[in-house]
Amino acid sequence: MMEVHRERYAELSKVLLDNGFIRDHKYGMIDGCNTFWGKVN
Repeated sequence: MMEVHRERYAELSKVLLDNGFIRDHKYGMIDGCNTFWGKVN
């Protein structure tokens, strides 16, 4: 889990997605910025 400021969320999401991470939706999003990510095998 990471806490990200809204103005940086899109930038960080792209970095994570480009590096093999996916958002873990089973936990839901707390407020749209605090999310769980997992590494794709």
